Amino acid sequence: MNVLIIGATGKTGAIVVERAVAAGQDAVIDTIGGKAPYRKTTLERSVAGAVVASMMANSARRLIVISSFGVGDSVDQASWFVKNVVLPTCRAVGA
Repeated sequence: MNVLIIGATGKTGAIVVERAVAAGQDAVIDTIGGKAPYRKTTLERSVAGAVVASMMANSARRLIVISSFGVGDSVDQASWFVKNVVLPTCRAVGA
């Protein structure tokens, strides 16, 4: 099994590691997320760029991104588009 999980130090990441090991999938799982408002940090964008570049270089085909953005008070940081298009779409598909 080949799995790369990024950002696995928190509660979500620990669960992702546990389940990924049990499932045995070849994938990159990104659980990166900071506590700073997303508009004030480039953490997620920087990691995403590095992950995609690495995946392309290594012919990795599966990427799973897990985010708690939109949960609790984080929704206050969302743009109109995210609040009215992205989040309702994610909720509709059970994400």
